[in-house]
Amino acid sequence: MPVVARPAILDSDRVLVIGHRGAAGLAPENTLPAFEAGLKHRADLLELDVRRTRDGALVLMHDETVDRTTNGRGRVADLTLDEIKALDAGYHFTADGGRTYPWRGQGVTVPTLAEVLTAFPQARFLIEVKEDTPGMAEAVLAAIDEARARDRVMVSSMHDAVVQRVRALAPDIPTGYGWNEGYRLLIFQKLGLGAFVPPVAEALQVPEWVGALRVATAGLQRVVRDKGVDLHVWTINDEEGMYRAIGLGARGIVTDYPDRLQRVLAAVEDRDLESVFY
Repeated sequence: MPVVARPAILDSDRVLVIGHRGAAGLAPENTLPAFEAGLKHRADLLELDVRRTRDGALVLMHDETVDRTTNGRGRVADLTLDEIKALDAGYHFTADGGRTYPWRGQGVTVPTLAEVLTAFPQARFLIEVKEDTPGMAEAVLAAIDEARARDRVMVSSMHDAVVQRVRALAPDIPTGYGWNEGYRLLIFQKLGLGAFVPPVAEALQVPEWVGALRVATAGLQRVVRDKGVDLHVWTINDEEGMYRAIGLGARGIVTDYPDRLQRVLAAVEDRDLESVFY
């Protein structure tokens, strides 16, 4: 069975702190302030979501629409870059249950992928491609190359076709498992046959639970570890869940609160991290 070589971007002697949408619990998600917050709290990777506008620009937006995170309405695919740039990307952010909205009117805009990669030239990014429209993988790779960022990015997507296209066009860029790729591995692992599934990516990113089914388990970690594949668990914001993920051997934890995860990791620094991983 082939074993995947761990890329430099994932190489670490401790659990990777992966800032979800930058640091979505600390600042408006997928914006420059969120990435600044993630870096302030020493996130190893900054996760972001990419969609394409009506006029072909790559912007950072998780949802199909701008409704939840901005003061605008409409599908990203139906709006131009100028229309999206005119929106307040901090409008709905609140850290206190809606009592205050500290980022409203502060000039926070929706950034493009190229803007973020250029604004943080030393940062490492996990780029989540949210759509599989024709040419999407090529457009993402072009933005990466424009920023000369191949050595500090990883690409993931729920769409198998996207990550498979990235692997074909840019085999030097590490990828995550697509949805069907990961589901196949999980089913085989549950049947005790995970060892027979060849690895296809450098990391498998999974939620801790899907409904009543616990996905992130020590058994799954052992299967992917033996393939040289890293297990990343998302999105964990409570300390108890962080301890569980560390205990099962996850190599990375995706969180809205990198500051919280850093405190948890500091609390286990006096332990043998090798035993936490293995």
